[in-house]
Amino acid sequence: LGSSMESANTASAAASVLDAVVARLDAQEPFVELYLDATVAPESLIKDLSTARVASARQLRVWLEGGEFADVAVLAQLLQHCYEALRRATAELGLPKAEDVCVLPNFSQRRGSACQLRGAKFDFVVLGGTFDRLHDGHKVLLTVAAAVATEGMALGVSGDPLLTEKKGAALLQPWGLRARTAAEFLALARPELSVRIEELADAFGPSLRPDMSALVVSSETEAGGHSVNERRVSMNLKQVEVVVVPLVYGCGTSDKVSSTSARQQEACTDAFNSCWLTLGFTGRAAERWFRALQALMRCSFQTVDQDWGQRAADLSAAASALQREKNTTLASELDVHRLAAKCFARCIELAWPAIESELHVPNKDQLREQMAGLVAAMSADLCITASFERLVDDELAKAHTQHDQRSRL
Repeated sequence: LGSSMESANTASAAASVLDAVVARLDAQEPFVELYLDATVAPESLIKDLSTARVASARQLRVWLEGGEFADVAVLAQLLQHCYEALRRATAELGLPKAEDVCVLPNFSQRRGSACQLRGAKFDFVVLGGTFDRLHDGHKVLLTVAAAVATEGMALGVSGDPLLTEKKGAALLQPWGLRARTAAEFLALARPELSVRIEELADAFGPSLRPDMSALVVSSETEAGGHSVNERRVSMNLKQVEVVVVPLVYGCGTSDKVSSTSARQQEACTDAFNSCWLTLGFTGRAAERWFRALQALMRCSFQTVDQDWGQRAADLSAAASALQREKNTTLASELDVHRLAAKCFARCIELAWPAIESELHVPNKDQLREQMAGLVAAMSADLCITASFERLVDDELAKAHTQHDQRSRL
């Protein structure tokens, strides 16, 4: 009995983390739109962005009003700091990254207090890229490009045939979705700007059009800008100004924000869902555990350096093995409790870094005990609760009146 009580206490500490996560998820606002004074010092602006209400929104749109930026470098740096501050604040609240975040300087004279960008401006600006799973780095790049254009933009989006050799090509979003998402962001950032979308069939695309006067690139693709000018010179065209935007880095990691990491994390989420659904649990208890663990896994994406692509492959293989075991075992011989424990152990592995950070237990042996206890608690809770809910549903289905329902319940 003493051993059982100790195991129960060990499990409850980790399980309480899940309860707290569910409460935080329930408290999130679905959409927040905010207007901030960009004339204040950047530190004050970042502080306003880091409030709990802003950082906990599922979808967030922030407008920067009245700011004056000396050049594109100052603008890009402020945008990067804003996105990084939001990612950091969200992680500190123990929440996964928001579904969609936009930080937009107001450059429109038709709305509120417009921002001003000093320095060189260009009639027509061109930029290109894959724009798969539009992320913070893409948004900074697109915002800067829209800010320096006075008349129009040409946006080259890599066509599917151009990406066949790209790592993870099978996981890329289709061209139409990538193009539409980028175009919608530009329409939000500069609605009065004329934007032309083209499918890139090579490395140059619209950058070789005579009317282009500037090319916006990231620091990672700056060399490509020089190649464009070499080709333009060979065609007797005027060189374009190459505007370089620094990379955006993830919160708490040394990795740049990239579509590759987004694809790997999405594959992890799919594998997690597949593993979870192997057992087919439904009902309130299953939903509670699922929401909490998936949120904690997405928190781990933000703060832990791991090969999430490999973790996704390992989890997919485990889900397939569990499904085969379920399919090849007679129902009378299937130990659902044991199978559930194996499944949940796999799911908890992905969420564990975030759980560990909230438990604050320095002893690794205690952490292992808590993880084992949490697996046991989950499998017992879901197996017992699922059986009970099925029994209740069956009994209530037989009732014909409210009195009969109460009697059966």
